[in-house]
Amino acid sequence: MCIIMLCEQSIPKLEVLKQAESMNRDGAGIAWIENDHVTWSKGLSAEELDKLIHEKNIQTPCIIHFRIGTVGKGKSLCHPFPITKKVDLNLAGSAHQVLFHNGHWSEWKDLTVKMIIRKNIEIPDGKWSDSRAMTLCTRILGKNFLNFLSGQKIAILTPKGIEKFGDGWVKDEAEKCIFSNDSYKKRTYEPDKWDYMFGGHRGKKDRSFNPNDWSMNNYGLGDY
Repeated sequence: MCIIMLCEQSIPKLEVLKQAESMNRDGAGIAWIENDHVTWSKGLSAEELDKLIHEKNIQTPCIIHFRIGTVGKGKSLCHPFPITKKVDLNLAGSAHQVLFHNGHWSEWKDLTVKMIIRKNIEIPDGKWSDSRAMTLCTRILGKNFLNFLSGQKIAILTPKGIEKFGDGWVKDEAEKCIFSNDSYKKRTYEPDKWDYMFGGHRGKKDRSFNPNDWSMNNYGLGDY
């Protein structure tokens, strides 16, 4: 599950960025408005992202994304994607508008191939994911196309500001941001029967989920 952060009033601090990264480890990206166009940078860690925000003095509105790669691998498939003819995979650049996506669009291959054949257009080079294909479709069909994609959360940044699509966005009054889900929040671990069966009661504590932390050593069974 990826996460999109719509930053219209405030930009999350490093602690929140790291928490989002702990659940979405395949790279972060950010886009902001600069001199009447949209600038982006992606393929970043949380710390690199925070450093960039301060070095560039990035202001709101901006959009941040953390990716977990379910379709396609590599930094070039991090978000955002420029809504251009080639949907470039550059790790940094500028465009009139860029797209961020949270969700899994299962029909992307069939629809994209049909549209490319029907419109007789050349397929852009490089790796593909459902999100890049969605961006290409948006470039050809227009942004209203996104209203027909059920179960998806999508955000576009233009020089005029943020546009969001889809339902279920989470407004966080404390962070003064809108999130596509709550995976940026710290989780409170609640022990269950398995803790008592394997390794004893570990107690209740706040923890950021780390997939690399879950070995059988946690349950007194050693490496298995």
